[in-house]
Amino acid sequence: MEYLAQSDGIYDVQNNALTLRFESRGTRYGGRTEQIESMQVGDALHIERDPENPYNKNNFRIFTVNGHDVGNIPAELCNVIAPLYDEGTLLIESASVSFVEPISKRNRHARQAILFVELHCFLKNECA
Repeated sequence: MEYLAQSDGIYDVQNNALTLRFESRGTRYGGRTEQIESMQVGDALHIERDPENPYNKNNFRIFTVNGHDVGNIPAELCNVIAPLYDEGTLLIESASVSFVEPISKRNRHARQAILFVELHCFLKNECA
């Protein structure tokens, strides 16, 4: 909860635009922390649907523009947006780094980097 202020969700009713800010999960594994070390706020990211994920069939993975895996969208959020994405109602426009704290900048007991993502989406049909 230390970085709760970095999370957010905004829905623009007039444009059916949805902006979500969330912390990338799983940054400790698969060399992700090392990839995050050189990232900066504003860096573009690529979001990829990952229905074959053994832990969550609704998963989305987060990649740098160079194809380096830097984590996953939180499962709770994946479970909400995956059905909308799969049916074509939710369209992902862009994603970027909204906050980053590389492990080299954290205290010596930290085990992973902190990466927050800003995701811009559109809803084709109003869902609310």
